[in-house]
Amino acid sequence: MSALVIVRIRRGKAALHGGIFGTIALASLAICLLLASVGTPDFWLVFTGLCIASVFAGFALFYLGIALRKPVALRMDAQGISGFYCDPATWDEIKDIGLVIGQKHHRFLGFTLRDPIGFRDRQSPWRRFSSWASGRTSGHHIIVPELLLHDTCVDDLVVKAHALHAAHVRPHNHVT
Repeated sequence: MSALVIVRIRRGKAALHGGIFGTIALASLAICLLLASVGTPDFWLVFTGLCIASVFAGFALFYLGIALRKPVALRMDAQGISGFYCDPATWDEIKDIGLVIGQKHHRFLGFTLRDPIGFRDRQSPWRRFSSWASGRTSGHHIIVPELLLHDTCVDDLVVKAHALHAAHVRPHNHVT
């Protein structure tokens, strides 16, 4: 088995999300312009519409940027894991690896950490929120969604992650 696993993000899904958010942003902007051109517009209504348009435009740019850049979604090697969906963690920090099935039957690769508080303290506030939001119901601390992974399935990733984890953990278990 290869000691390096690199999985890229599915470009089409990211572009689709960017297109949907961009369409909503353009529709909101068009409604704001229509409201502003008719008589004396309600300031707060136009302001709210512009805020909504700018938030959706931000999401559109974010997802289109991901589609253009196509970053590594998950990287697993002899040292541990890293990638777009997870902050770097060594195999020593990882306690368990498993398949997670969400409420809508979406599949995820889940990593349980030995010290989730210590790991959380190294994360940015956004990563803390997204880790908590995605993994709180499954009991896993790092969640990688299969839906956005390119040309791979979670079952294969679980097997490869277990093999890499076992290869790293085994030498430390025996006493010389």
